[in-house]
Amino acid sequence: MHATALRQVFLPLLCLLIGSLLPVAGSTVPHFPASDSLPSAPEPSVVSAPSSSELHPAVIHPNHVAIPRLESEPHLTDFLTGTIRSPAAKQMLRISDFIDRYPKDGRPATESTVAYLGYTREYFFAAFVCKDKTPGLIRAHMLARDSLGDDDFVEVMLDT
Repeated sequence: MHATALRQVFLPLLCLLIGSLLPVAGSTVPHFPASDSLPSAPEPSVVSAPSSSELHPAVIHPNHVAIPRLESEPHLTDFLTGTIRSPAAKQMLRISDFIDRYPKDGRPATESTVAYLGYTREYFFAAFVCKDKTPGLIRAHMLARDSLGDDDFVEVMLDT
């Protein structure tokens, strides 16, 4: 038989066979009386937010910070002396409570790192002051873009 003729014969037979089996399969589905109801959803719990005295003034939400708009642009030299003196650098958000990712994720940082963040109408500024007890062990090689390897680094990720 030709394939088209086979489809014309077997397709209707297949539909009849499936149609005759459906009521049997449907009768095996359990039916619950109307009086039985689904269990109710658990009551939502309210977790108290940290008090405003526990948060940095720039924090709007515990997981978000507000980066201040700067009146002037900071310069790299503003961060090299150890004492922040310029008005632009003083205006920037200062973040210093970092945690380690390597070698022990989640532990307090073993070396002092301070990030300063701010923006102007045209630019976003991020300055990192990273201290190390043994600066001779800092790894920094000239590498291709995105190939950090085992070098020491800081990172800024923007979720836009």
